[in-house]
Amino acid sequence: MVIRSFAAIDTPKLAVKKHGLGDVGAIFLVNISGAPALTRREFAQWQPDFYLTGSIGVTAPTGLYKGTRLVNIGKNRWTFKPQLSYGKYLDPHLLLAVNANVQLFTANDKYKGSERQRQKALYGMEGHLSHDLGDRAWLSFDAIYAHGGTTKVEGVSQGNRQQTLRLGASGSFNMDSATAISAGFTNSVAKKGYTPETTTFSIISIGPSKRLARASRISCRLGMRFPRSCSHRRCHKLAPMGPHLTSGTPVSVIAPVGFIG
Repeated sequence: MVIRSFAAIDTPKLAVKKHGLGDVGAIFLVNISGAPALTRREFAQWQPDFYLTGSIGVTAPTGLYKGTRLVNIGKNRWTFKPQLSYGKYLDPHLLLAVNANVQLFTANDKYKGSERQRQKALYGMEGHLSHDLGDRAWLSFDAIYAHGGTTKVEGVSQGNRQQTLRLGASGSFNMDSATAISAGFTNSVAKKGYTPETTTFSIISIGPSKRLARASRISCRLGMRFPRSCSHRRCHKLAPMGPHLTSGTPVSVIAPVGFIG
């Protein structure tokens, strides 16, 4: 799997560019309801209706970080993200998905070189309306809201609680049974005055691999969207956890390469 992430920070007097290895994340997912384990014959006849899944994402501080730099690729802290996801088919080709999550952070002890930075929980809600584009592709319109996440430096609140709404779109095209490419774009449309306006763009490609093809079939049974990297026509219709969650294995590892400019 290859993931390239891009972000832009736009302020009147600031222009900074960085690239390098980002923080590595793993996602653990379990199906709660609506996407039972099926045999191949049962799966061929199964018509999905709704699903409910639970997951927890863990991000490790493996990215490049130096406290004295203005912009860093890594964050120098652990992040834990429990999430519940519910999806309902409005028709055979139109899926509405809603995700609720909370992000929990450990402290960054190298903020500005030697200071200790802590962040309160950041709560999130996401909505994704996706539609099939034939048998090989899908397109999704996305809304992402974040609330909370106030930071403290050496115990002093920074008064920067987030209330941010981002809108965007994502999609995926399956080139064959084990090769897919996905892309996503979001932009801030409502935020606090002290929050930088942020635009993100990501491209994810998955190459041919017997292991990945098997993982995609596993993801179908777990009720998790795999980016169409599966020979089963219905695989992409199951339980998207949002466009940012793009691996089909029950435990997935993502190592992004980031660019901020």
